[in-house]
Amino acid sequence: EQAAEASYRLGALQHKEKQYAEAGETWLRTAEKWPAMPSSGRAAFAAACAFRQAEMKDRAEQALALALASGDESVVPEALLLRARDALSEQNVVDAAAALDEYLTRFPQGKAVAESAYLRGLIFFNTQDFKAAADLLEKALSVKGENNQVPLGHARQIDASIRRAQALHSLGQKDEAAALLQPLLGLKDADSLAPTYLRWLADFRLERAEWAEAEAAARVLASKPSATTADKVLAQTLIGRAAQGRGQTATAMAAYEAALAMSTEKTAYDAEAAVGLGELRLAAMEYQKAYDAFTQAIASADMDSAEGRLNRAKAYAGLATACRALGRNAEALRANMSLIIFFDDKDRVSVAFREAIELLEADGRTREAERLRQELKERYGSTEQ
Repeated sequence: EQAAEASYRLGALQHKEKQYAEAGETWLRTAEKWPAMPSSGRAAFAAACAFRQAEMKDRAEQALALALASGDESVVPEALLLRARDALSEQNVVDAAAALDEYLTRFPQGKAVAESAYLRGLIFFNTQDFKAAADLLEKALSVKGENNQVPLGHARQIDASIRRAQALHSLGQKDEAAALLQPLLGLKDADSLAPTYLRWLADFRLERAEWAEAEAAARVLASKPSATTADKVLAQTLIGRAAQGRGQTATAMAAYEAALAMSTEKTAYDAEAAVGLGELRLAAMEYQKAYDAFTQAIASADMDSAEGRLNRAKAYAGLATACRALGRNAEALRANMSLIIFFDDKDRVSVAFREAIELLEADGRTREAERLRQELKERYGSTEQ
């Protein structure tokens, strides 16, 4: 027993001198040579930590396996959490999930239950198991620092709250999601949020017609010192959508124009801003300006994303309307045909079919109109005009 204790202390001295590899080897020998000693599991875990510091991955895993096998319940929880962290750092989700599941099953009142539930909740969230994610993130948030349990740090509490709100939103529990986000209503923590979260917050508020809150989230994004050009274009686009929702047409137009003006290089949000501006110009009967905006949206829309394809479809539909108002029937026909060829949104494309048929008939191209009418019937089972 004295030899084991001396060996353990030698490892501690080596570690204090930052001789991590040597400390790891000393502690590992201690665990292997005296496996029955009470300090065996602790020595193995200390060896795993030291080997990690020495960037000796294989030896760290060997020591960690020994710590887990020791059965020492003062060590096993820490060892499981370390295994999970290591697995996540290597994007090994399967092993991480297994370690976290074991921790939560064996040590439901453990010191690190909040972190374990949080990490496992994120894994469920990323695999779109939103019910499991919401439940575990709620568990993580419920830890208040009692019974020796360590609560989540502030940044993780914010992250867990937003992720849980997103999960609840995906489950259709939108009022619960809104209640969970209520503490963020004043956006006192928004400066620390990533742009993707700020966009989600703004989109969430827009969906609920909470225009002021949506605009507030967007303005925080616009003012972030670390905001990229794309972030700022996005922020102005969201401000435009919020203003549009409140019927503030001039403010919305100004925001969309600001978004497009600051986009010195193509961003993922240009098309959305251009479509928003085009729709407002169309409503104001400023047909040439609407034409220009929709043309810009078509050129900038990303056809590799669902959002980009939707914006391009909206732009073709708007362009067709603007062209007809300007008397450019040939261009209106081309816009409608582009919509028919490249998209399959029944409501929007059915309108394009009918407008194209009308334009062809007005131009005396009855055979082409009839073929298009037949295609409309085959595609959507309708020939109503």
